[in-house]
Amino acid sequence: MINGKTTGTFAFNNKGGLFLDKAGTSSTGSQYYTDKLVEGINDGEEINISIGNQFKTTANTVEDVDKVHGGGVTDNYELTTVTASGKKVVKKSDVMISGNLARGAKTTFGKALKQNAADILFHELVGHSIPWITKTDTGNAVDNENKVRKELKVPERQADPNHVEQY
Repeated sequence: MINGKTTGTFAFNNKGGLFLDKAGTSSTGSQYYTDKLVEGINDGEEINISIGNQFKTTANTVEDVDKVHGGGVTDNYELTTVTASGKKVVKKSDVMISGNLARGAKTTFGKALKQNAADILFHELVGHSIPWITKTDTGNAVDNENKVRKELKVPERQADPNHVEQY
């Protein structure tokens, strides 16, 4: 789902960590998405990605990924551990997509925007997870999603000034 939308080729290491295997191998992908993924990887904080239908939040509630979240959800949180040398705060982000098509969003022209699983994944990553982890970019998930859509030359999503990530 990632390699079909990026300019580079990503792979997993033997510990399950994502890394950029080859830079700039596709002329049809998004350089912005590639750069954001690399930025998230290099930050050193933890982003967990999964596919499923039931999302358990940090508040221990279980929510339906499609019905409640439109096909994708991100839960950002901090964990504090106390060691002999003091407190350590680790930022984590859990991203889950259902793998199903999402409907309900509109294009900038007001037409229905169908989003497949790869589209939902890049929205969750560049719109919510990576900006929260790195504290970079606009903070507006739809604006960030549209940067990828523009480079992919696909219809952009209708603006939503309230679809923001809190840093």
